Amino acid sequence: MAEPTLVEAASVILLKREGGTLNTFWLRRAQNLRMAGGFYAFPGGKVDAEDASAPAEGCAQGLHRFCVAALRELFEETGVLLAKNVEAVDKPTLEAFREALMKRQVGFAEEVQRLGLHLDASSLTPAGVWVTPPFFPRRFYSQFFLALCPEGASPQVRAEEAEEGHWVSPGEALRLWEEGVALLHPPALHILRCLAGFRTEAQLVYELRNPPFCREHIGQHLEFQRGVFLLPLQSHTLPPFQYTNTYILGTGDLWVVDPGFSEEAGREYCLRVLTELKAMGKTPRGILLTHAHADHVEGAPWLREQCRLPIACHALTAKQLPFPVERLLEDGEVLHLGGPLPMRLEVLHTPGHAPGHLCLWEARRSILLAGDMVAGQGTIAISPIDGDMADYVAQLERLLALDPHVLHPAHGPTLPDGTGKLQSYLRHRAVRERQLLALLEQGESDEEALCEGVYAPLDPQMRPWAQGSLRALLLKLEKEGKVVSEAPHWYLA
Repeated sequence: MAEPTLVEAASVILLKREGGTLNTFWLRRAQNLRMAGGFYAFPGGKVDAEDASAPAEGCAQGLHRFCVAALRELFEETGVLLAKNVEAVDKPTLEAFREALMKRQVGFAEEVQRLGLHLDASSLTPAGVWVTPPFFPRRFYSQFFLALCPEGASPQVRAEEAEEGHWVSPGEALRLWEEGVALLHPPALHILRCLAGFRTEAQLVYELRNPPFCREHIGQHLEFQRGVFLLPLQSHTLPPFQYTNTYILGTGDLWVVDPGFSEEAGREYCLRVLTELKAMGKTPRGILLTHAHADHVEGAPWLREQCRLPIACHALTAKQLPFPVERLLEDGEVLHLGGPLPMRLEVLHTPGHAPGHLCLWEARRSILLAGDMVAGQGTIAISPIDGDMADYVAQLERLLALDPHVLHPAHGPTLPDGTGKLQSYLRHRAVRERQLLALLEQGESDEEALCEGVYAPLDPQMRPWAQGSLRALLLKLEKEGKVVSEAPHWYLA
């Protein structure tokens, strides 16, 4: 599968001083956005075709389209327009301009010219380039800029792409990130750390443009929450995914979860990040496997040998592995990870997708490492070969009762609304069950026909997994006394 094409984008780090403190304006992206939904970020968006020709004064060399995009996106998302003569246009006219721009009823450049405005790109200071990692569904080449908020300007976000926006001190923003309240991608985390250590403008700009642990502008340490490092590594997994999320948990003591990587590049990446974390004073303690499927365990023996780490899993998982393990984990057991921010990880035995499946729950920050109980996109396949739909649904309900703030799945992006995701999974399973019972009530009994009816339209590539999930659902209903089997047919009980 080809990697997504890079899309050019621009973002603005809007600053102002309040009582001697340098504050920045950030916003929380809407949950329903495909890219970074629920994360905190700075105003910005993709470069439009007309940005290259829009008039703007003082653009940095070679960055004209990025400067115009930054000015336009800042205006769209906050209402702050950086133009030299903006005071000549009354507030209602500017608000009407913003409304029409967001509805794509006018073009930015043409309306700026009609109003006689002179865009001020000299107010933008280039503050580094970031490239989205290859595992994301959309990838951006993003140019960041620093800008001071004009006197009297009051940023206001609109609900289309942001759920909230406000001024925040860098220290407060980092505290919210540490507590698990604010999810941050590497650019935002690096920027806030630089702002928190602000001494001089020259030093700030230099640090912003030279982030650590970055290769070809791609952040290598994906620490969306403090102490939760994400390494999406290629594995022999099921479509539509190509990656299994290996996690490194901890701020002092470290546990590596699900090293399922299958490629040499994955080995190098995982080992490099562990080496860098060790150089920062952290100590790897072990490898934890959520279950025995190959895309979660393939790299474990190699990593054990390289780092001299014990492997831990549930006893039912250990029985299925082609290699020995050093430690068996039980439901309710607690892993204590020491460090600047200690972590208390409760082991939850959640069978259904696989026997011995484990989740990890950190109650203080309401974080759930979910393994294959959920996915960042799509649903989870339940195979009757080693899965059980009744157990799976029961464990989804158990996890829902925890009311998790954030879910970290084994496949796909981090999920900021953990409770909402679990609710949607339970609704999805209930809908499938109603569809199946309705078909049986109509007299359909053939398993192939039932599969076509429940999963239509069915992608041919996904047929084996759909057939497995259908059989798992029929077995659940049979266990509940709702259907009976007279091979090869099924009937209402």
